[in-house]
Amino acid sequence: MITASDRILVVAPHADDELIGLGGSLLKWKSIGSESHIVLISCSDVKMVHANSVVSGETRAEEFRNVCEQISSTAPRIIGYKDSCLDTYPISEIVTILDEIIEDFRPTVVAYPEPSYHQDHQVVNRACTAALRPTKIYRPDLIMTYEIPTSTWTGSGRNFEPNFFVDITEQMSEKIFLFENMYKSQFTVEERQKLASNGIRDHASYRGMECSHKYAESFQILYYRG
Repeated sequence: MITASDRILVVAPHADDELIGLGGSLLKWKSIGSESHIVLISCSDVKMVHANSVVSGETRAEEFRNVCEQISSTAPRIIGYKDSCLDTYPISEIVTILDEIIEDFRPTVVAYPEPSYHQDHQVVNRACTAALRPTKIYRPDLIMTYEIPTSTWTGSGRNFEPNFFVDITEQMSEKIFLFENMYKSQFTVEERQKLASNGIRDHASYRGMECSHKYAESFQILYYRG
């Protein structure tokens, strides 16, 4: 479905969402010649509970840029809002920024996070949905949400129901390598379970079983103009 001629826009609420959610797919699409651009909405100092320490916004931005050099074909853009506080900003402000990025990059494919339980993901999901409204003059051919492994905790929300899978069997080792070696502030062996290397691998194996591959990443297609 994704070809060398595609221009892929990925919107990430936090540094690491892009790698954990669809890093394998981005590696695969880059290898076939697709152009991709990753936009990071929030990037600030944040306390990492698993490490009991504060990681600076500068460190997180550096890690993000280093990862994007490997999985993306263009320099990323960092908006730089405060982490875990996106619900305190006017959503119209975020929508306007996304409007401008979409108009400038003119992607054929857009991938943004499904709502999950995190308030930042919910805000970014709503903002992207608004920015991709059907009344716009320019609209991508494919619009889809991507999954974060922790999305399986939905609380009172609905489960993520994928309808598109990407085989990342050949990219799985590199995805884990990048996570362990370039997102050092995020990496744990097992303390955060689904956001640890083993959890990421296990979840990819689970999605792989659903589509008859060893490892896969999953998406929900919202709009496709075939």
